[in-house]
Amino acid sequence: MEESSRSKAFAVAGLLAIGAGLSLFGEAVIRKAAVRAPGARPWFWMGTASLAVVNAGICLVAEAAKRAPRDA
Repeated sequence: MEESSRSKAFAVAGLLAIGAGLSLFGEAVIRKAAVRAPGARPWFWMGTASLAVVNAGICLVAEAAKRAPRDA
């Protein structure tokens, strides 16, 4: 795959991952607000997954920036 195409693929994948991670985060917040029972934490793992997905997306966008062709 050409370097420019690979860079664009990383950028798109990174932006999709960031959006998905933020959506997971929103769902975790909604679940946390809905839980009334003490000690019930079904939102915790969803929040942890959202953190991982957002960070992966940021890494993909950074990789796309590193691979982007430089015009002199």
